[in-house]
Amino acid sequence: MFKNLLALGMFSQATYKQKNFFSKLVQDYLSSTIYDKVEVNKVFEEYTVGGVVKVLVAEGGDGFLYYLVEEPPLDETEVEVLGHVLSKGVECVDVECLTTEVNGKLKGLSKESVSRVYYHYAKIVTGYGPLYPILLDPLVEEVALNSLDRRVWVIHRTISHYGWVKTNLLVREGFVDKVALSLSRKVKKHVSLASPIAEGLTKEGYRVSVIFGGDVSRKGSSVVIRKRPEKPWTLTQLINQGVLNSLIAAYLWLVIELKGWVIVAGGVGAGKTTLLQGLLNLIPYNRRVVTIEDTPELFLSSEQWDPLVERVSVIDPGTNIDMYGLLKASLRRRPDYIVVGEVRGVEARVLVQASRLGHGVLNTIHGDSPDSVLKRLTAYPISIPKNLLGNIWSIVIVEQTGYGRRVTRVSEITEKVDVVDVAWFERGVFKPLDVGEMASRSLRLEDRMGARGLVKELTERSLFLERLVSNGVFEETKLARMINEFYRSRGLLGGN
Repeated sequence: MFKNLLALGMFSQATYKQKNFFSKLVQDYLSSTIYDKVEVNKVFEEYTVGGVVKVLVAEGGDGFLYYLVEEPPLDETEVEVLGHVLSKGVECVDVECLTTEVNGKLKGLSKESVSRVYYHYAKIVTGYGPLYPILLDPLVEEVALNSLDRRVWVIHRTISHYGWVKTNLLVREGFVDKVALSLSRKVKKHVSLASPIAEGLTKEGYRVSVIFGGDVSRKGSSVVIRKRPEKPWTLTQLINQGVLNSLIAAYLWLVIELKGWVIVAGGVGAGKTTLLQGLLNLIPYNRRVVTIEDTPELFLSSEQWDPLVERVSVIDPGTNIDMYGLLKASLRRRPDYIVVGEVRGVEARVLVQASRLGHGVLNTIHGDSPDSVLKRLTAYPISIPKNLLGNIWSIVIVEQTGYGRRVTRVSEITEKVDVVDVAWFERGVFKPLDVGEMASRSLRLEDRMGARGLVKELTERSLFLERLVSNGVFEETKLARMINEFYRSRGLLGGN
């Protein structure tokens, strides 16, 4: 706890023993956040997070969308109580623990008052400071803050197509540096003027990017935090949300089962990793899956999951282990499937080798069309020979549309490296609507299964997925059980 306070510059050992220090600490912390007054024209959403923080998503008087936060205030008695709690060095993860640890001091306070004290206690000791109330919100996907503007911005899940939304929270001048230092400690990285950039994952699962000082950023210290969902999105949830339909999911299921190479492409924040996570639900439990990421985001419940993560050391770069090294190592771990969180460089060449050796391959990449993906794979520094791109089976494009996140195009790459559209999203509708038309467009699957067999498989699997959605099978473990039941009912030992 006190490491976080030290990182935020709240006290030193010399001031630790000063009278009323901790009450002053609380007051200083409360003053670190400034609430901008925003005129509200229209409220779109109103809810509470953390039991005490009120949130409004509303249109402001200037016509722009705002994310408005109202934190619970503390009176003088509650400030004194919180100061006493901090002076005890108590480390609690819930209000019940806090009540037990310092019961005498909380005695006489109302239940609501105790909840307010605990909220501000958690805000201080977590080290997130002014960003804490926003990070509590499961509907917030990303948070950004810099020293020049000092205003917090967010991307909200229900209006993610809108882009970054202003909040009414401003951080006190000079405090952004302290937040940046605190976050770097939370991801166990060092930042300074000499080494101003740090990235990593907090224990809560937040992906943090920190820039310290003004040498590399004209707006001074800044932080961007990407939140992953509290629970990974499952394929049935994505179908239910309209990200893709059951027929497209059935097609991709067959490609994955046959150990083809699937690339999920799109822009920043389009939902590439979310879709990739959902597709992993289709891999049977008895198949070994190696995931390789720079920052861990993917999750599988299978006991045969082998998660590998890059190692980057600022102090000793010679000990770094990059994605290329991990991919080469993964080939010796007998994987059925190799999954790469995001391809950026020469590691893609190893994926070609993996696909040619019979491993199933899935990865994401930045790109807005199948053609742009293929061009990026053949260009420097990846430089895959064009004739080897025929190892790719499918490229799936995900975009932010006026309808929300959608799979807008699914293209099959033929062995001669021609691009054939299998499915697409047009004017709010996934096409083709006819199973037979989709089957006729998939040369790879038709070649392996025959026209009638492919139509039969696509129909059965799409209907199976629709039943799961209609029955509310959205939880990952239950979905995995149903997928494996599907395989067992057909006498298949995990597919291919």
